[in-house]
Amino acid sequence: MNVASIRSRTPPGTGVLVGVAIAIGALAWAGIRRDLPDGMTVGSGIGLAGIVVLGVAVLLGRPAMAVVVLLFATFLRLALDWSLPVAVTSLCLAMLLAGTVLAVWRRQVQMPRLGALELLMALYLACNVWSAVVPNPLPAGAPDVDGTGEFSVPRFILGAVVVPFGLFLAGRVLYRREADVRRLLWAVVAMGGYSAWVSIMQYNGPPALVWPKYILTTEFDDRAVGVFNQPNENGITLTIGFLVAVHLLRQRDTGRVGKIVAAAVVLASPYAVYLTHTRVVWLAFAVVVVLGALISRSARPWFLAVILAATLTVGLNWSNFTSTDREAGGVGETSQIEERLNGIATSVNAIEARPLLGWGVGRFPAVNTLHHEQFSQDVRWSMGFGIVSHQNELGIATELGLTGLACWLGVVALLLRRQVIALRLLPDDGVCGRGLAVAVLLGFVMWALCGIADDLRFFDFENSLVMLLAGVVVGVVERRWAAGHAIPTEAERPVDEVAQV
Repeated sequence: MNVASIRSRTPPGTGVLVGVAIAIGALAWAGIRRDLPDGMTVGSGIGLAGIVVLGVAVLLGRPAMAVVVLLFATFLRLALDWSLPVAVTSLCLAMLLAGTVLAVWRRQVQMPRLGALELLMALYLACNVWSAVVPNPLPAGAPDVDGTGEFSVPRFILGAVVVPFGLFLAGRVLYRREADVRRLLWAVVAMGGYSAWVSIMQYNGPPALVWPKYILTTEFDDRAVGVFNQPNENGITLTIGFLVAVHLLRQRDTGRVGKIVAAAVVLASPYAVYLTHTRVVWLAFAVVVVLGALISRSARPWFLAVILAATLTVGLNWSNFTSTDREAGGVGETSQIEERLNGIATSVNAIEARPLLGWGVGRFPAVNTLHHEQFSQDVRWSMGFGIVSHQNELGIATELGLTGLACWLGVVALLLRRQVIALRLLPDDGVCGRGLAVAVLLGFVMWALCGIADDLRFFDFENSLVMLLAGVVVGVVERRWAAGHAIPTEAERPVDEVAQV
């Protein structure tokens, strides 16, 4: 392959984007060596470079690349010192919207037909907005001594609803080329791999190799928290990274280096999931692996290997596994179970009191403070007092009523249905084939199951990632269905030709 051929197959602006990526790496390395200019931190430097990448992607008409930058911004939201007067997520979302409008104006993409799923998304968003603007006697967040709470409802709605649903539509519309899908999947592997790295280094490596440093001083002393400082979030990200890496590993056109990277993520992720020492993560991961072995013939050896390794590990350490020592992997600790039980009792009582529209978005901590309930006499009343909901659907029903819950469950059900359809319609081979549908479906199952023990609305990155990948799969299936034949697999087909598919 000559130089001219390589240049002809390189997307416009790739050199600029690669150059900025090198600048990001240089900033990170300089931060490690303490060579940054006075007043600049590693986080602010990386954040500034990332925003530059996003701006370049928008100007070059590459909104699919802008989506990846937004995803990284959400991934590192807690870790980076942005030092900007506006929320970075809002800024990135606005730039992505501008890039999408520009792409539509240039006829690079076509807007999709909206249906029942999008209608339910709009209704769920309307429930959140209505709940936020209607006067409410209870404060958002946990009330302090003055009876007020410190909680940003607009920020909460942005991360829980607006960005995830927006990225679902972006996935449907923008990822029309296999090359763009592949870049997105490798970005997911990179984020999952980094989560695995810091999770393992938190326990088994020198502190100098862990960034951000709050991982080493987390309040979850016995659990791997990742860049999110939260073990449940970390577990979801690790699992999705594992699933996408398995998918890329079995692709024939994945190069040798790519296969090595994907294999490393596949091997490291299950151990990192174990280090979260979080029961719902373990349970959900076990369900995902078993389902993967049942529905994915091509990836079945990897799933069976994980099942075998996990079974042997639990069998050889049964006494530790059934103990109350979380750090040793024990599942017998009961305090968090009591918190969940009291949370269920509080939610049920609150829903019965205000069943239709709920108590207001962001008001669960206030309800749980002023109207805290005890599950039974065997459960300590103080457990779970004043905290946020730890059951996703019950939290939604408490704050938005059964109306909001019905809209949310409708969104989840239709998304699940679309992904099951993808399993039947997509071809067996290819990066946009059935393997992608399997990985996304299993990641969706992992995310939904973790809602048993946590309010998923606080998980900005995981919500965005799951919805984006679901949108990509839905878009692939729609174009295949409309064309009546297999989706195009040529990485860099002309935009006009792609728009006709």
